[in-house]
Amino acid sequence: MGSSGSRGGASDSSGTGAGADPPDARKRPGQRHDDDHLRELGALLWQIRELFPIDEIPPPDSALLLDAEWKLRPDDTLLIEQVRPYLRRE
Repeated sequence: MGSSGSRGGASDSSGTGAGADPPDARKRPGQRHDDDHLRELGALLWQIRELFPIDEIPPPDSALLLDAEWKLRPDDTLLIEQVRPYLRRE
């Protein structure tokens, strides 16, 4: 799962990093990784986990994982693009 975005503080003219902005202070327009969006994403992923149709029970030595692609739209809404099952051998 994931959304891309760079994180990190800006350094001052001395290059020491003193006075650097916190990582979240320099977000691109439409980019928001705050607690509200993380809670919303968690709730959506929980719903997907509960509602995703599973046709067969995975073998005993395996775990069924769900790979989800998501993004934040320019209007700051969260979009789940797709969900795929993934079988991991343990």
